[in-house]
Amino acid sequence: MATSIPAANSTTLTDATPLPRVPAKLADLVIEKWDPKALPKLDVLFASLPTGASAEALARVPKTVKIVDIGGDHRYAEGWAYGLADVWPDRIVGQTRIANPGCFPAATLTALAPLLANR
Repeated sequence: MATSIPAANSTTLTDATPLPRVPAKLADLVIEKWDPKALPKLDVLFASLPTGASAEALARVPKTVKIVDIGGDHRYAEGWAYGLADVWPDRIVGQTRIANPGCFPAATLTALAPLLANR
């Protein structure tokens, strides 16, 4: 399975830029320019766009592609499961559209979850 990292805003990006200074097992990862035509070939898409930018862009992603939106546009959107794999795995199992909490809530929830698990 090939893994690529599409990027939309890099001015120094060539068509296939290897990731610098990564462990050998990740050496095949490639940063590629964003190409919407490649979307149907993806299994999973992790999106991290600024608030207000991902709703329209991700609406065009085929339903066969699983999306994890790290940005804020889908956290309370209909049809999107709000969850964090380490905290609420049951909420996201089998979902194709997943919205993650923001960075501060995710850090807090991940730290507190083990403490609250046995309550």
